[in-house]
Amino acid sequence: MRGDAGTAPEALLFDLIVTGLCVAIAVRLLVLRTPQADHKTYMLWTYWYCSELLSAIFVLPLIR
Repeated sequence: MRGDAGTAPEALLFDLIVTGLCVAIAVRLLVLRTPQADHKTYMLWTYWYCSELLSAIFVLPLIR
């Protein structure tokens, strides 16, 4: 039993990846305003959402 998954190195790695994607999405939303940029931003948002779902597969077993 590992206890709190929030301090596990694997969980911190996923937190950094998710934070990086969130910052990239926020910057793109504020700076880039073309239809092509909007499409790429939407695709980044899709990758962020998938990374959130994927992180559960790897982080939840750390709690046990």
